[in-house]
Amino acid sequence: MNSNARVFDFRQSKYQRFVLVLGAAILGCLVIGMAVIATVLLLNRNYLIAAILGGTAWFMYPIARFVLREVQANWRWRLRIEGDVIDLWLPEHRSQAHETPEFIRTLHSSEIAAIFTREESYRKFGIVNVVRVFALQLTSGEFVFLGEDSLLGTRHGTCCTADRADVLRSVFSIPMHELPAVIGKTGYLGIVNNEAPGWEEAGMSEAELEELAQGKERSNTFLTFVSLAISILYGIQYLL
Repeated sequence: MNSNARVFDFRQSKYQRFVLVLGAAILGCLVIGMAVIATVLLLNRNYLIAAILGGTAWFMYPIARFVLREVQANWRWRLRIEGDVIDLWLPEHRSQAHETPEFIRTLHSSEIAAIFTREESYRKFGIVNVVRVFALQLTSGEFVFLGEDSLLGTRHGTCCTADRADVLRSVFSIPMHELPAVIGKTGYLGIVNNEAPGWEEAGMSEAELEELAQGKERSNTFLTFVSLAISILYGIQYLL
């Protein structure tokens, strides 16, 4: 290997992985703690508070599972470039809506024919989660899902995958194609059990795009409320 070859190594830093694990651990402990306390209160016939805590734990359990999957995927995701060689470590569950089997392979830059990207929106109760997805089309015809950035247009949005795909595009002059924005089938709260439409799906209308912009504003408010509610619930659990 040429010692002067360009080297890029993209993965979550140790600090980022620590923050992800810590956040997942706090959320998991909160859900388990509320369930345990609700059970104790129920046995002591304190039905009202037991119902509130039990219902909240039930509501947050799918979110906790989702966060755990996100942590596992982000922990293992890695893209390394050295010269014209691209090493990909793409774990399963790297998408909220797409089927993403594990993909671990070393590619030559000439094996990547194009990069495809599009925005997908998942809406529930007026709240919208906008996701930008990226996929590689290999010269063999194989389509490889690279990754995604979620919660676009909100203060909680991410852009890591976009930055990494742009490096691939610029370093190797790989064409990047922007596909029309689409609406996916929404699961729980717009983040759990979503289903992505096919890559040939027609784009959104002007009215849908306008509604999407309004949904992003509501999402900002909703996510701020959820963050505050989790902090309050954690404090209540500690006092109990």
